[in-house]
Amino acid sequence: MTETVPGARRALGAMLAAARRSARAGRGARPVEVAERAGVGESWYRWLEEGRNIGLSPVALGWVADALALRGPARERLFGG
Repeated sequence: MTETVPGARRALGAMLAAARRSARAGRGARPVEVAERAGVGESWYRWLEEGRNIGLSPVALGWVADALALRGPARERLFGG
């Protein structure tokens, strides 16, 4: 069964939220902290986690991945791999 775009966005958002919660030496990071580190707007980042239909560029996703220190398979999943 092919996943719908909304379903894929929700899955992406859930993965980002989980990564954010496990960031910062296990204490978690607030969305505003991730947004600041990534250089993106807090609302945009929150909408990304919520799975909203927003514009996604590989560059912005790379900034988010760097802010969350995603590596290997986690980073690949962010980019659809």
